[in-house]
Amino acid sequence: MRLETPELIVTTTNKANREAVDAAHALAARYGLRFVSRESVKITDNGGAGSGVNAFSNLQEISPPLFLIVGNEQLFLQTPSGKYHFHPGMAALRVKRLVAGETDTMVSAMGLRPGDAVLDCTLGLGGDAIVAGHAVGDAGRVVGLESVLSLAILVKEGLAHYHFGYREIDEAMRRVTAHHASNHDYLARLPDRSFDVVYFDPMFRVTVNTSQGMVPLRELGNPGRVTKELVAQARRAARRRVVLKERRGSAEFARLGFTNLAGGRSNHIAYGYIERND
Repeated sequence: MRLETPELIVTTTNKANREAVDAAHALAARYGLRFVSRESVKITDNGGAGSGVNAFSNLQEISPPLFLIVGNEQLFLQTPSGKYHFHPGMAALRVKRLVAGETDTMVSAMGLRPGDAVLDCTLGLGGDAIVAGHAVGDAGRVVGLESVLSLAILVKEGLAHYHFGYREIDEAMRRVTAHHASNHDYLARLPDRSFDVVYFDPMFRVTVNTSQGMVPLRELGNPGRVTKELVAQARRAARRRVVLKERRGSAEFARLGFTNLAGGRSNHIAYGYIERND
């Protein structure tokens, strides 16, 4: 039997200890997923991203096969292209630069201040949310929405438990709360002026990031465009500003009414923003 919608299955690494097995069962129960013992699943990974091949023993065929794999110290997401784990990635470098007194174009475009509440409507792998989490400080909060279940769980668990070993980065991650949710549905339910800043970082139709860490996002991420209706809901829900990240020179800024632009002169991306009273 072949399923039209990919099933997300929880299993463990080959040498998982008792604590990891218990954690895998708990993870499956927490998200309403099926747990399958590693003995029932054959997962062949020939050495990293792009090489993962999955097969089942005594299970229905699933396409594409997706697994959350609980190890003794790490949670992995196995996709058709390989095995990935949560990591703050470039967000770590950006936070370190902010700590050193440098500026960040996204933070400037958002106009972030300590104590702000930020809604990231396109959480993805969580990098921008982590940077925002640092900028808003202990009194602030960041809520991230991810519509793809596998990515939402990987990032939610990582934000809550991953230890980077640099205080400001670990603190920033803990300030982000991730939800598996449609940004359209979530925004529609929000009261007016619920967040200081509402942020969109849709998937670029022409990719500008070639890093290996972005592979699962390109592979699984929601390619949907930001709509005018979504921007209208964001403007209603924002107290100060709505921000859109796009390619430099993108026609999306004009199409969606983002007339104020920041960044883009020395890199491939730019930020458009709408002031709440525009």
